[in-house]
Amino acid sequence: MLDPYFDDRLPPSLVDAARSLQSRSLGISLPEVAFVWSRKRTFGTYLFALNRYLPFVDLTLSLLALVIFLSPEGCYRQYSAIAWLNTAGVTISQVILYLRTIAIWERNRWVAIILGTTFVTMLATAVVATKLMLKSLQFKPSDPDFFFGCDLVHTDLYILVSFGAIFISETSAFEPQNPALSHTPILTTFSAQPS
Repeated sequence: MLDPYFDDRLPPSLVDAARSLQSRSLGISLPEVAFVWSRKRTFGTYLFALNRYLPFVDLTLSLLALVIFLSPEGCYRQYSAIAWLNTAGVTISQVILYLRTIAIWERNRWVAIILGTTFVTMLATAVVATKLMLKSLQFKPSDPDFFFGCDLVHTDLYILVSFGAIFISETSAFEPQNPALSHTPILTTFSAQPS
């Protein structure tokens, strides 16, 4: 007899591997965390915290959707939370990438305008694609005697539009060809710190 849980869901070993990699990532970055938290609190400190710890919340919600019994409405709420947390995480990562790129370019006005325009376009596309994808989700009640979690019946692939926007957005953050720009004070500070 086939086990529906293993036919339709991630194997537990893959879930354990994801949690292990995330824990390892946290562990090896403790010197970086100590460096950031020992400084006074700034906008960058909070961006770092969100970027570093939001994936743990996201992964926990994703794993929870695999192991507890949820009604179709509960599944929709769970998937909605996961989708918006993913969108927020990508947005925060993009902000960090763009701020670093602007710093590398010594706050060049045109670079900031190009990246700002690209960011707004990417964010609007990601929000619309996420809303459309969430609207298309259809779940059926799952049988708790066989497996827990959400039984997704249908979804549209609008999320691929969001991934495309992110890809285009990330490739627009470019490095200067002038080697002198790579020795700006802020970059020297970051590269001198232990990783």
